[in-house]
Amino acid sequence: MVKVIFAPNENIRDWFKKPKMLRKWLIIGLAIGVFPSLGILLPNLNLLIDYPKWTVFLFVFALINPWFEEGYWRGLLLDAGQTFPRWLIVAYSTILFVLSHPLMWGVFSLANRSYQMYISLFVMGIIWAMIRYKTGSLRWSVYSHMLVDVGNLSVFVFLNLYIPPGV
Repeated sequence: MVKVIFAPNENIRDWFKKPKMLRKWLIIGLAIGVFPSLGILLPNLNLLIDYPKWTVFLFVFALINPWFEEGYWRGLLLDAGQTFPRWLIVAYSTILFVLSHPLMWGVFSLANRSYQMYISLFVMGIIWAMIRYKTGSLRWSVYSHMLVDVGNLSVFVFLNLYIPPGV
């Protein structure tokens, strides 16, 4: 068994257990996940064809990254703040989630330093935290996050191959 340093294995299993079936939160998660596809992915499908190597990385990234991000931002941090009011720990986790993108992912990415990105990350962070609390699991947040990473062309944004209009 793999020993985890920062969180007991039971916590990690609990984070990814089968969610309580609350259809409303599943629909909200899917909507948040699909929304970027409508405005970003669909009009820019040519990028997937023009850059096949980066397209593979996009899908690999979208399959792996959400497990780690959701595990940290809405798993570890929300659990660590159990003694605080829920709104405060959700705000804390979400603000750090937003700030991490220009500092970690967007050092060279123009789009990850835009106010539009900060607003969308803030909304997603709040909603994904609510999904975690309402369903008792991170699964739907992870799946929604996967859709977002594909839909917003994350790897192409990091490489400045896609720069949203107005940035």
